Amino acid sequence: MARTGTAQTMTRAGRGREHADTRRPVLPVVLGLLLLGMTLLFVQAVGLAFTLAGLNPYAAAVVLLAGLLGSVIDIPVARIARRPSRAVYRIRAWDATTVLVSVPEPRRTVVAVNLGGAVIPAGVSVYLAARTGLWVDAVAAVAVVGVVTHLLARPIPQVGITLPPLIPALTAAITATVLNPPQGAAALAYIAGTTGTLVGADLTHLGALRKMGAPVVSIGGAGTFDGVFLCGIFAVLLAAFL
Repeated sequence: MARTGTAQTMTRAGRGREHADTRRPVLPVVLGLLLLGMTLLFVQAVGLAFTLAGLNPYAAAVVLLAGLLGSVIDIPVARIARRPSRAVYRIRAWDATTVLVSVPEPRRTVVAVNLGGAVIPAGVSVYLAARTGLWVDAVAAVAVVGVVTHLLARPIPQVGITLPPLIPALTAAITATVLNPPQGAAALAYIAGTTGTLVGADLTHLGALRKMGAPVVSIGGAGTFDGVFLCGIFAVLLAAFL
């Protein structure tokens, strides 16, 4: 009887393990589907924003694809001198003693511009301004967003220039809605969100790059997830609801 009970217990335990094994693949599948859904939602939002701004669906798809591919391309544009510093390394010798070695770090920082995160958004802004003729309104809106982003941006050594993305985007959307050009506020919101952020957060803080302590600094380096790109998208979507 004892043996029979033990066998039944082992059988139940084995069945429990089988059920656990069958449930294990569920979590990766759910996470994969969730990631896929979020990716599709992001693509839909970006496509909608470009369409509202004035691009046709084919041009919007091309710009999005170019932005994704261009995210891995950094174009060097300048070299600036930075504060000299020395890195200290601990080296363990053969006799188990530790030696501190001070090595001078490079004294120049390479400033690069990311193709997908800065160049393409700026190019689309120029195209929209030329297509709609919103040069005067664009200059005014970019100035407003540039001032706001300059005040909010914080250069952090070894990290970069941090900026809350929603406030510049909301500023661009409100500014575009207030100006309300006949050609459409969505295009103006995109121009102000991208170019205003690029000017206020990055270009006006070029002097702070000397203190970053990094050999390479990329403007718009996060590509389609950089503040320059996302501020333009958020600005258009917010302007559509204002």
